[in-house]
Amino acid sequence: MCGISGFIGESKNAYVTSELMTRLFAKCESRGTDAAGFWGTEIGQKGRIFYHKDPIRSSQFVKSNDIWRQATRSSINLMLTHARGASKGMGHPHNNINNHPFVNSDMSLALIHNGRIEDYEYETLKEKYEVISNCDSEILLRILEGGEDYSQAEITELGDLENLHRMAGIKDIYSLINDGHMAVAVGERLNDGTRLLWLFRNRHRPIWISDMRETLGQIFFISEPTIWEDSVSEMNTSKFFKKQKLIEIPEEEVWYIKIKQDEKVPSSVHRFQVHKENTNLEFDAKYRPLKIKVNDNKIVTRLGTKDEVAQVAQVAQVAQVAQTQTTNKSFLYSQNLQDLPPASSMRDLENKCISLKRIIEGIETIATNLVQQQSITRYDFDQLLSLLDQQKNELQIIEDNLGYG
Repeated sequence: MCGISGFIGESKNAYVTSELMTRLFAKCESRGTDAAGFWGTEIGQKGRIFYHKDPIRSSQFVKSNDIWRQATRSSINLMLTHARGASKGMGHPHNNINNHPFVNSDMSLALIHNGRIEDYEYETLKEKYEVISNCDSEILLRILEGGEDYSQAEITELGDLENLHRMAGIKDIYSLINDGHMAVAVGERLNDGTRLLWLFRNRHRPIWISDMRETLGQIFFISEPTIWEDSVSEMNTSKFFKKQKLIEIPEEEVWYIKIKQDEKVPSSVHRFQVHKENTNLEFDAKYRPLKIKVNDNKIVTRLGTKDEVAQVAQVAQVAQVAQTQTTNKSFLYSQNLQDLPPASSMRDLENKCISLKRIIEGIETIATNLVQQQSITRYDFDQLLSLLDQQKNELQIIEDNLGYG
């Protein structure tokens, strides 16, 4: 597990952005303590690129690294940071080439990854893409770069979009990584002064967005809300964060954010929805069928209406009641053995109680996350409703068998 963070956009208050990014980067070590690294670009067509990584904790990195201090004192409009928790057997962090970010030959393109590529996928892909490290994450950058080899005719199916070669590379990542875990951020400095940020994930790893364009002129990303909240709570500039909105990027979506040379604030966020077609092909580094659908270009929450948010609160209350009911039923179950059905039915009833306990644990987990994060994903929302239906059915069966309905 690794921690990632970063931003795009020219800050309206460089001091606040510098303090915030330093805290975010340092607190990312809660998800990885083996190594730390960052990549950032200065504003302007010929703006400098800052890039450094070391096999130390990110909290130590931000205190001791001169390149980091120089970058945070400069006018940066795009930054990626990574705190690595090295996966076993995937490139020892003391060999710094295995640490993040991974960059192309001129350092104009950088990638950070939270997750792990499955061994069988990684070993097969190394036969197709050349890597220089022993870290599985590097293969994602090489796949991304591979999109540059497509002809214009080969990528026209993606639509009339900008930077089609990058979208083609991301398409290949989704086509080739089927069992791996990933949350990915990609930054790029173009020769005309344009800055690009790509963010995407699958269901195994999170990425969250904080839209700070109104107060700081920037959009930030982090691995999880607690990293953001803990960092903000330590700052004495609360006025900048009163209208913040934390949004989880939906799984299987690509978010594309751009600022041109003459822009300071990202004007729009383009979202592309990924659709994988089911196939029975064995994995052999061939491309899986994949469709990318252009979505709207507005930042929205996973639950877009007030009614849905209100429904989530109601569901959380129902979950709490269900937990209380289940505890009471379990007590009655244990205290009234003489009223139980014959022994032949006991095993079925016991299995029902075990099943109910697991369902309630799932409800508790989601409800707890809801309380802590003040937000919920569409997937978790739908899962919560499904679990509640299961809980109701299982509880009714137990009540009927025990005669307490």
